[in-house]
Amino acid sequence: SVKLRFGVPFVPILSKADLVPDSIKKILGWARKPDSILEELSSRLAGDDYLLYSGLLRTLSSKGFISRLWPVSSSNGEGILDLSAAIANMFQGGEDQAG
Repeated sequence: SVKLRFGVPFVPILSKADLVPDSIKKILGWARKPDSILEELSSRLAGDDYLLYSGLLRTLSSKGFISRLWPVSSSNGEGILDLSAAIANMFQGGEDQAG
C-alpha cells in the first residue's frame, strides 16, 4: 500500500461504482464496519482460508488501513466532487485555492 510503503496520505476509492449499483451499500458498509467483513467471510470460508483472511483483515484494521471508501464513476461523474473535496481537505485543509 502507498500508505505503508511511502507514508503519504491517500484516499481509497471504489472506482467504476456505476458497474455495481446493487452492491455499493454493502461495500461501503464493509469499509465503515470491518467486523461486517468477518461475518461475510465466516459465511463463505472455513478452516485455513478463514483463518488467513480474517487474520489479514484484523491486522489491516488494527493498523488503520481500512477507512472510508469514496465511490466514483468517470462515466457518469458520480462522486467526483466528493473525491475532489476529500483530496483538497487532505492537502489544503479543505480550502480550494484559485490559480
